[in-house]
Amino acid sequence: MSATTTAITTKTHVKSGPKGKGGVPSKRPLRDEDDDKGSDEDAGDGGKKKPASKVPRAYNDGIGTAASERFGLPNDIAISSIELLTYFPKHAALWPELLLRLVRNDFSLPECAVRQLYARGNLDKAEFTRRYASLRKAAKTAGQRKFNDPNFTLTSYKNGQNQQPGHPDLQPYTMADVPAGGQIEHLYHVNRMTVPAAPPPNIPLNQARATLADLANGVTQHPPPGQRGVLTKCILWAIANSQDANYDTHNLMTIVNMAGNNFVPDAGANTLTWDQDGMTDTQTIPRP
Repeated sequence: MSATTTAITTKTHVKSGPKGKGGVPSKRPLRDEDDDKGSDEDAGDGGKKKPASKVPRAYNDGIGTAASERFGLPNDIAISSIELLTYFPKHAALWPELLLRLVRNDFSLPECAVRQLYARGNLDKAEFTRRYASLRKAAKTAGQRKFNDPNFTLTSYKNGQNQQPGHPDLQPYTMADVPAGGQIEHLYHVNRMTVPAAPPPNIPLNQARATLADLANGVTQHPPPGQRGVLTKCILWAIANSQDANYDTHNLMTIVNMAGNNFVPDAGANTLTWDQDGMTDTQTIPRP
């Protein structure tokens, strides 16, 4: 195995919380902390004046090694929640459905921040505070765009208000959400997401594809067993064989079809709770 191989951890999945009909976990309410109310602590340079001894941090410092959000996403493969947070942490800013999918399946924004930073060995209080603030802003923008509502808040749309239920597009997956003629796995194909899955049309995407080296850059904790799709398995194979710079997200099937590989997503990709299982795994990581 190459010296560049990054650490891989294995966690035991322990599902928590009550189960609803069909074995799907019951709706997990979001707290008000998930809405972007703004605070001096979370503000940028224009916020509360900080002591001169503190070095200002940018919102993306903790994920600075991640691939640019202007790289396109892999099509026609199931991508787990942990893969999204590990390999595409910057994409939440431009790809609204990515973050809303996680919220839909019961991730809180602090949990998203924890996983993004944990994956890159940057999980500390200062980075967590900045990352969480950035995700709050991204979630608000995503919701405003998806639901065409300038007054969008995660709490009201997820939990409901005034005795009205939450919006169905922010409730955990059910069989009714499986694309017509499709399979459960297709829920986790990013190119099958409903509009607006892509960035706004005025923001050009990089015409080149992210290499597997781009995606793995800075990652110290890859998705654990149970949360590995074809993407993770190809990345780990490429790193182990010093080929990560030679393959990109467009030719993953070349790796899959090599003799002896036959990579397929972990079994969770065929369940409605794959994202929620990733949330449960993330809850085992101590929050700073």
